[in-house]
Amino acid sequence: MANQSSELKRDVKCSKCGLLLTVCQCDSYVELGSETFRAFLSVETRGSADDVVTVIEKLPPSEAYLKTLLKKITTDCQARGSYRLDKKYSMIELVGDKRVKLRQFFEKQKIVYVG
Repeated sequence: MANQSSELKRDVKCSKCGLLLTVCQCDSYVELGSETFRAFLSVETRGSADDVVTVIEKLPPSEAYLKTLLKKITTDCQARGSYRLDKKYSMIELVGDKRVKLRQFFEKQKIVYVG
C-alpha cells in the first residue's frame, strides 16, 4: 500500500503553484474555503452494520490542504478520521455519522458541499 500512495503523490500537482507536490513549497500556506470545489458527503457502513463511516469526497488533491482540513474537522466535529490522496480528487473518512456537524462546519468555513 505504501508504494501505491507514493506513486499517486508523484503525479499530483499543487493547486496553487502547479508544481508536483513532492517539490512544492506552498505546503506551509493553506487556507480553508479558498479552493473552488464541491465536497460530497455520504455515509457508508463497513464490516458489520454497526460500523458507520462518514465520507467526504472530491476534495482538492493537496496533501497540505487535506491535513489542515482533517485537523480542523476532527477538532470541531469531535471525530477521528483519516484522508486518502488520489490523482484527481481526495477524500476524508470520519468514524461515525457526522453529517450534521460537518454541514455546520462547512457553512462556517464557506466550503460548498452536497449531501
